[in-house]
Amino acid sequence: MERKLKRQLQFQQIISEIGRMFIKAENVDVGLNKALEKIGTFSDASRAYIFQFEDDAMNNTYEWCKDGVEPEKENLQGLPLSMFPWWINKISDGKILNISDVSALKEEAQAEKEILEMQHIKSVLVLPLMVNHHLVGFVGFDNVESTSVWKNSDEYLLSIAAEMFSNVFQRLAHEHALEESNTSLQQALDDIKAVEMRMIHQEQMAAIGQLAAGVAHEINNPLGFVLSNQATLSRYLVRVIEILDTQKGLKLSLADQKELDYIKEDIEDLSLDTIDGLYRIKNIVKSLRDFSRIDTSQSRSRFDVKEGIENTLTLLDSKTKDLMFVDVSIDENLPEICVDAAKFNQVLLNVILNAIEAVQERDEAHGGKMWIRVTTSDEHLVLSIRDNGVGMSEETMKRAFTPFFTTKEVGKGTGLGLSIAYDVITKGHDGEIHIESESGIGTEVKIIMPIEKDIYCEQ
Repeated sequence: MERKLKRQLQFQQIISEIGRMFIKAENVDVGLNKALEKIGTFSDASRAYIFQFEDDAMNNTYEWCKDGVEPEKENLQGLPLSMFPWWINKISDGKILNISDVSALKEEAQAEKEILEMQHIKSVLVLPLMVNHHLVGFVGFDNVESTSVWKNSDEYLLSIAAEMFSNVFQRLAHEHALEESNTSLQQALDDIKAVEMRMIHQEQMAAIGQLAAGVAHEINNPLGFVLSNQATLSRYLVRVIEILDTQKGLKLSLADQKELDYIKEDIEDLSLDTIDGLYRIKNIVKSLRDFSRIDTSQSRSRFDVKEGIENTLTLLDSKTKDLMFVDVSIDENLPEICVDAAKFNQVLLNVILNAIEAVQERDEAHGGKMWIRVTTSDEHLVLSIRDNGVGMSEETMKRAFTPFFTTKEVGKGTGLGLSIAYDVITKGHDGEIHIESESGIGTEVKIIMPIEKDIYCEQ
């Protein structure tokens, strides 16, 4: 009587411990293995295990073995359910398989008998695992040392454990479904952001095109006649000076003569400086037109990366001239690449402008620098833009290509520069873009573009 009471108390304690484990357990695998150990030890079993079904097969996913008993888990993977017709039929109806003597199994269970005897199993107790009234596996324990008459308490313990295990697997199924739902929602959100980013990108490119067209129209026309008039004016001034030089009898005061001599000396330099300034304006307009490719279609064409870099630096000259030293190194005989020129120029502008702004954020005393390198191999062109600006933290680098992510103050950045660059390079041109950075040291953006030799590309 005392022994029976002691076993009953032990039984209740095990049930309580298993319940607490699954309430608190963060690691389900650990909880299941500990539960198998407790119920196996209590029932004096050789093994305690869980099988889970996957399609038309079953796998031994959890196993506890008594000391000295050989594990079988690794040998019991991917077993076809068709190998166990009698077994599966019984537990599908929610029945308990209490086999005290495997050798006594009848002919209808011949297949199961042979498999169990191959594992030296002499007795076995099995209960189905049900999730939402659907059979997903089974839990059981067996004895390889001797035949056993499994007690009612063993059945009861295993039935409670099976119910707990079913609840665990049901919870895991719900968590998996929730995770898939969250992943799907996140993907939908990312898709929406990507579409929004592309729309903003297209609007930006259209705005740049309109701006460049306006600049070309509003500046080129007056620039043309100003240049022409300046050339004529220069010739007139030369002629006026020649006439003045021939008028030796012209009576001027000493002060007027000095002023005239000064004007004669300075007028040529002023004329040359004016012409130089006008041609610089012309080059800036040309760079802007080339940058946005106003006069070409939006399809892919052969693109000179060196010219693209030079045009971009020309546009940003006012930002780099007094701020930083720019070192440009480009391989000789650089091949042209087949790209959408307007979009690739947008990438150059975004990345170089980011480098300039990163340098601006550091103190002026450290000496701002930017290095631009372009190298080639047989199949790829590699463009590296490196700066010694403020750099990025690891967390910032992880999110650098995320649309609308920015470390700048509100109103000072959209968070689209690098995300647009990523979209254009990877999705639009099958290239790669990588970032290496260290906070307080600087950042390098590396763009790897395929050199497409055998495909049609508009000239």
